[in-house]
Amino acid sequence: MTLGQKIRHVRLQKGLSQEKLALMTDVTKASISNYERDLRTPQAPVLYNLANILEIPLSDLNDYLSESPDDKKSTDDTMSYNYPVHARTLLRNCEHLSNEGWLRLIQISEEFRYIPKYRK
Repeated sequence: MTLGQKIRHVRLQKGLSQEKLALMTDVTKASISNYERDLRTPQAPVLYNLANILEIPLSDLNDYLSESPDDKKSTDDTMSYNYPVHARTLLRNCEHLSNEGWLRLIQISEEFRYIPKYRK
């Protein structure tokens, strides 16, 4: 099964139309169609959103990407779909990051977790 087939399969299981999924992920219906037909690969922020909305681990979608093992992010966690506005803004601002940029951003955010000043 390809990434596009997985997205389509789970979308249909959830009873979502392409249009509804597009609205929920802040992309166009054409983008969802292109992902499902494997004409385009979603960028990292969209991939995160798809995993959240479809309620599947991000790793389930990452497994279908053709990245080198060093570039893959290994996580079974998905972010909460109801994440705050500033988190959505951060994702939107990061759309143009390369895989290396995303990996560095993840590393920095993990470091921030351990600084008492920034914890909840």
